[in-house]
Amino acid sequence: MNLAENRYITRTQLAKELGLSIATLRNWSKRSEFPDPVPNSGKVPIYRTSEVTSWLEGLNNGNA
Repeated sequence: MNLAENRYITRTQLAKELGLSIATLRNWSKRSEFPDPVPNSGKVPIYRTSEVTSWLEGLNNGNA
């Protein structure tokens, strides 16, 4: 899977894609800068891949 291939991604898929643990993503989600999940996405948060990609690019540029 490639982040650019999908509009939405679950936390589990995102963890696998980035090679991170679910716990790391939970910690990131507590940060105010991390994108919010799609409203009413249920028990498993679903994120917009474009927002996550922008956030990650900000990390690489030292902006987050």
